[in-house]
Amino acid sequence: MIVAIACIGILGPSVENIIISLCLTRWAEYAKITRNLVNLEKQAQYVVVARMSGASLWRIIRRYMIPNLRGTLLLVIIQHMGDTIITVASFSSIGIGVQPPTPEWGCYFAECSRFLTNSALAVDPSRVSDFYHSCVIKLH
Repeated sequence: MIVAIACIGILGPSVENIIISLCLTRWAEYAKITRNLVNLEKQAQYVVVARMSGASLWRIIRRYMIPNLRGTLLLVIIQHMGDTIITVASFSSIGIGVQPPTPEWGCYFAECSRFLTNSALAVDPSRVSDFYHSCVIKLH
C-alpha cells in the first residue's frame, strides 16, 4: 500500500495512475497464485499422459493448462475486485486518487464527511432519530 501511495504521489492523482500503481504493487500476488496453480496442474494425470504421448510443451500449455487455469484465475480476480474498489475509494477519500469532477465513491465520501462534520445532525444525536423517523413515515 505504501508503494502504491508513493507511485500515485510521483505520477499524480488520476484514474490511470491509480491503475498503474495498483498493477505495479499487486502483480506478484497473481504471479504467485498462477505459479502454484501451474505446479498443481503439472502433476495432473492428463498432463503426464500428454507429455508421455509426445505432445510439445506449447501444445500442453495451450490445450490442457490454460483452459483449466482460466476459471480459477478468473475467480481470484473477481474476489480481488472488491478490495481494489475499496482501495481506489480510500485513495480518493484522502485526496490522492480520483479528483472531484469525476464521480467516484471516495470523492463522494470525502464530500459527505465534510458535510457531516459541519452538520447539525452530527452534533445532536436526537435529530438523527427524528430524521430517520420522518424518512420512514414519508416512505410508507
